[in-house]
Formats: sequence, structure tokens, C-alpha cells
Amino acid sequence: MNPKILEPPTTGSRIVKANISLSGLSCMSCVQSIENALQRLQGVIVPSIHASLSTNNVILGFDKSLIDIEKITKVIQDLGYHIEDVVTEDIVTEESYVKTVNTNNDTNNGTNNKTKSIVDTTEKPSFAVQGNETITVLTIGGMSCASCIKTIQTAIELVPGVASININLLTTQATIKHDPNRIGSRDLMTKIEEIGYEPQLYAKGPSNKNGNSIRQNAEKEQRKMMKRFLISLIFAIPTFFITMIFMMVLPETNPIHMALDYQIIPGLEVNTLILFIFATPVQFILGYPFYVKGIRSIWYSHQANMDTLVAVGTTVAYIGSLLNVSIPIAQRRSEPGQQFFETSVFLITFIYLGRWLEARAKGKTFETITKLMELQPESATLLTITLDKNNHEVIEEHEISLELVQ
Repeated sequence: MNPKILEPPTTGSRIVKANISLSGLSCMSCVQSIENALQRLQGVIVPSIHASLSTNNVILGFDKSLIDIEKITKVIQDLGYHIEDVVTEDIVTEESYVKTVNTNNDTNNGTNNKTKSIVDTTEKPSFAVQGNETITVLTIGGMSCASCIKTIQTAIELVPGVASININLLTTQATIKHDPNRIGSRDLMTKIEEIGYEPQLYAKGPSNKNGNSIRQNAEKEQRKMMKRFLISLIFAIPTFFITMIFMMVLPETNPIHMALDYQIIPGLEVNTLILFIFATPVQFILGYPFYVKGIRSIWYSHQANMDTLVAVGTTVAYIGSLLNVSIPIAQRRSEPGQQFFETSVFLITFIYLGRWLEARAKGKTFETITKLMELQPESATLLTITLDKNNHEVIEEHEISLELVQ
């Protein structure tokens, strides 16, 4: 059953925008799993769903008379992701936007351009619902002149379901009014990408509090991945020495090699028992998050992801080794079976190493973005120059909000 396309409330406000910060996203497959699961929820505005791998958050709109935020977060948690923070905001109607009544005349005819602006300081959402139409706000990268705007407008206006599009070159912001039954936000972004530009769902720059929260979440994820890597490394180092040094490099007459080759019982050697002891906690304790996310991804979103691949690969190596070792023991054969316990240990260790390095890179990215955002001024000085009765210039200064600059 397709999710219901929401219409605006007749009285009051029932449309809510949610910004959910989470941890555990590792690839685009994770993003797709979350979006697919949310799209099946009754009351969620499908075109508004946007999960970001770079910022580890999900932005969506929903009708609070049909679904609550607790149910939405539970669906995400059921997929195996941890909710760090949830921020909700009531979205009323299109009035939340900065509205401009443009009375421009053709400049080529030499007439004056007059623009009357009514500014509402409410934060602009990346979507709004108005009647049977949805308003999607995008930021478009790659625009350099008015010709770029014309190219995008011409292409998007020809798309079935698009009612109008307005683009501001200065803010690189595009406001598109469209029928969500015929075309969604992702389709619009794909169309703009095909033209050669870089669209993203608009999100106003986060406040210091939200910026700090994002940075703290990134640091927390980095510490968690580092801890898991170091713990797995404790098991991986002796596993490496046993399998790659003692059993392969040292000659069979070496005392260490002979000790590891000693059979405790027919079919079970000392080195096999040690590797089994090392591999078991790595497989089922450190590897537990892979099982949770992999299984929930298949169960809720009906598709496999990277966690599914890791869980299946390491489990096959572990179970296969266990069977190969158990059969000779059961048959009391002196020839031991081939085992691959080191495979799961090494694979999980390398995966956590990669995710730790990835988390470090994300943390540095957030830090750089935050520093750049802090450079943006919050106000501007407006200079008004007039002439007095003696034709002398009178300069007045007023501090105004940056949003009022035009």
C-alpha cells in the first residue's frame, strides 16, 4: 500500500518536521534501508524523507494525527541504528518561507525594478505541503550566472508535475512547487544532476547547539569504532603470529611449532583450540552489530547491506571451520580437519579499522564545516545616504539581520 500523500490541515498545524541524529550509518545501503522502511509508514510524507550519510541524520515530515515520532524512531532502531537526538518542529503552511512579491519590469525597456519582501525569520524547511502540491527547497551547486538559472528553470518546468520553480543565484536556493503524486524530490534532484548541477535538500545552517551536537556524535562514533578495533586487534595479533609465523615460517622441528601441533585428543590440535577460543568472542561479541543490522535490514527493508555481507562471510568461515574440526574429532581420526578461524578474526578487525578511519575523516570534516559556518556574519550594516536642505550628504548606519540584505 502506497503511503498517503498528505494535505495541509484545515485548522491548526499537524505537519511536523523531524531531524533525527543517529549513529551506525556506514554506507549508502544503510541510507537506502532507512528510507525504504520510512516510506512504508502511514502518515510520513514520502518526498520529504532524506537520510544523509555524511551528517548521520534523517530529515522527514509527518502528520502527527496519523503517526508519532516514537513510532518513527522505533522503526529506525529496529533496523539496528542508535538514535542520538531528535528535534521536531511544527510546519504550518507555505508562510514559513521568505515570500517575495516581484513587480519587476523588463530591464531592457529601461523601467525600474521594485521588489517588496516580507521576511519571516522562521527557519525554512526543505519541504512544505500546500493543497495537492508539495514545495521542495533545494540548494544547487555549480551555478555561476543567470544563464545557469535559465537552463535549470527551462528543464524543470518541462517536467510533468512541476507547477513552478524559482531560483536565487545569490543563495543558490531553488523553490519548486510540484505534485508529489507525479514527481518526488529525489526525481527532481536527479533531473538537475542530469543537467550538470549539484542539488541538495535545503537545510538552514545549524545553530551552535546543533553544530556541537553533530560534532559530539561524530566524536562518539569515532571513539566507539576505535574501541572495537583495538579490542579486535588484541585477538588478531596472536592469531596472526600463530597462523602466519609459528605454523608457516617456523620449521616443523621448532619447539613452538611442535607444541602447537600437539593433539590434545585425536583430531584436535593445540593451535586449532587456541584459534577457536580467539575467534569465538570476535565472531559473536564484536561481530554482533553486523548480525543485528544485517538481519534487520533484510527483515524490515527487504534488502541486504554491507553488514549482511560481513555477517554472512564471517559466519561461513567460522561455521565451516567448526564443522571441519568437529567431524575428525567425532570420528576419532588422527588427521585434523582444515580450519579458517583466522578469517573471521582478520576480516572483522579490518572492517573496524576502516570504519574507525572513516569516522576520523568525518570528524575532521565536521570540524572544518563548523569553523567555516562560524565565519558567516549574523548581521550587516546598512548605510543610508540622503541629502539635507543644504545638499550635504547625511549618512545613517543601521544594523540589520543578514536575512534582510537584498
